[in-house]
Order: sequence, then C-alpha cells, then structure tokens
Amino acid sequence: MLLPRTYRLRLVVYITVLLVFLVAVLAFSYHASRALILQEAENNISRVAQQIEGQLGYDARDSRARAKMIRDNVPLTEYLFIAAALDTDAAAVRDLYKRQFGWLPADRVVLLIKNGKAMLGSEHADLIQALRARRAPKKPLEQQFYFYGKNGLELVSVVPVDYRSQYLGVVAITTVISDEWMKTTRQISNGHLIMAKDGKIILTTLGNERMGLAFKPESNVLRTGNEEYLVRQIQAAGADPGLPSLWFALSEAELTERINRQRNQMLALATAGGVGILLIGFLMLRNFSAPLERLVAVTREVSEGRFPDFRETENRDEVGYLWNQFVSMVRRLRDKQEEINKVHKQLEQL
Repeated sequence: MLLPRTYRLRLVVYITVLLVFLVAVLAFSYHASRALILQEAENNISRVAQQIEGQLGYDARDSRARAKMIRDNVPLTEYLFIAAALDTDAAAVRDLYKRQFGWLPADRVVLLIKNGKAMLGSEHADLIQALRARRAPKKPLEQQFYFYGKNGLELVSVVPVDYRSQYLGVVAITTVISDEWMKTTRQISNGHLIMAKDGKIILTTLGNERMGLAFKPESNVLRTGNEEYLVRQIQAAGADPGLPSLWFALSEAELTERINRQRNQMLALATAGGVGILLIGFLMLRNFSAPLERLVAVTREVSEGRFPDFRETENRDEVGYLWNQFVSMVRRLRDKQEEINKVHKQLEQL
C-alpha cells in the first residue's frame, strides 16, 4: 500500500480508515443484535407455548380431581344406585347434586349410567352422544379427551362410578377453552391465541374481524392482512387430529419495532462517533499542520539566505520543542551572519 507523501494526507487516510472501522463494527453489532432479538423471539414463543401446554395440563388434572370428587360422594352414588335400579326419575339425583356440588366450578356435568341414560345433564345432548359413542361394554377406565361441541372446544374428564364394587356408570366434567379463557391467557402471555378448524380461524384474541379468515401458517409464520405473526401450535394432550387446533401467536410488528429501535440507536452511535472522529481529526490537523506549515515556511526562508526574526512558542509538545530549537538555531545563524557581514565590511575598508 502506497501512503501519501504528506503527513496531512496520511492523517486524513488514517481518520478515514478509523471511520470505516467504526461503521463496520456498528454494522456488525446491529446484525448481531438483530439476530439475537429474532432468536430471543423464537425461544420466547416456544417457551410460552410450553407454558400454555402446562396450563392445559394443570386444568386437566384439576378437572379430573373434580370428577373424582363427585364420584366419591357417598350420598350421590347411593341415590344414583337407587335411581338406576328402580329406573326412576333422576330428579332426586339432580337435586342432591345441586345441594352437594352447586358451588363446584364446571362448565358442563353429565352423569350417565351404564344403560346410556343421563341422570344428570340431560340437556347436553351433544356431549351425551359423544360419551355414548365412547361407552365400553365393560367398566371403562378413567379417561380425558377433547371434544368440539356446541360450546366450542372442551376438555372432557370421565371417571367411572361404582357402588359397593358394582359399576353404575360414568361422571363427565368439561372445561371449555372459551373466549374468556383465551383472553385471560393472552394477558399472561403477552401474545395472542388462535383456534383454527378446517383452515379457518374460529376463535382468536386478534379481534372479531379476523374470525373466519384463512389460517395457513407457513414455516411457523402466519400472514393475515398486512400483518405477520410468529405462531406455534399448542400440543394439547389427547387432542384428536380432527378437532380444532390451538396456536400461540406473537406479532412481528413488535419485533420490527424493537429491531428499528436498535437500528436507530446504532445510527445515533455511528453519527456521534463519526462526528467525534471528524472533530478530533480536524483538531489534530489544525494543531499539527499549522506549526509544521510555519516551520516549513521559515525553513524555506533560511534556505534562501534570509534569517527572519520570530519568537519561541510556549507549547511544550514535540512540535513546540522542535520550533524552539529551530528558533535558537536561526538566531545563532543570524548572529554568525551579522559577524560575517561586520568582518566583511572591515576587510573592505582595509
């Protein structure tokens, strides 16, 4: 690499190289921070999806515990045994349930005896039909499954009911994944929830205007209208593939805002750094070039046989030291020249 011959141009080149290095470092920092923000978003959406899955698991355990609470109530099982044995009206069973478990939080409750008759919750025809379809000829095991009925997507907890080792039927409790549940989860997760079925949005916290729109995520990215969302499917345990799917969505506009804010900060740093470097370079050029120019001018005069009278500087840096030494040298040369001129005049007189 051939450097310019003058120190001033060399200093300009060095300052330019420093500016380029600063811009390169800031550009690398911006791209690294952008990648970090995107990676953080990917990790965050996966983590929140796992948390929602954990919440659904907790709801499933709580629903099963409530179903067992009903099953283990002795007076209720006795009433159920009598009503089933005598094939009487289930009004007594319903009245007893209201007295014993009227406080119990449950979206829907069904008591189905082994012959398929509903002793409680007879108004829930869709749920009863689903339970009858899953009815086993022998005593069934405890089970949980998701069911899409008139109330939406529901988690159904089913436990068998016995009386003195005699199988009577099953009790089923449902927990609806409702709009309220999604709104509550949205406040906790700082994202959005989407329920989709047959490629369309059937329930979402994105707003009613999104209802019925096409839901076709590509590479975990959903484009709806002019907006894009990062999405992850909530893997609900025991969910049937034919049922609606539940998704967690995070707006890319928020990520873009963070990236733009990071970019603006980098631009501000680059501008401030560039101005600072240029200011320092200007001061260096002025403080370094001006004394050198004066020194070069005086040197030119001395080389031409003139010995100008100039004063020493009070600067104590290297250039100041060189200047003062040069002043002393010129003074001595001037004194010698004056002596030579005096002797020359004397010789002329002789």
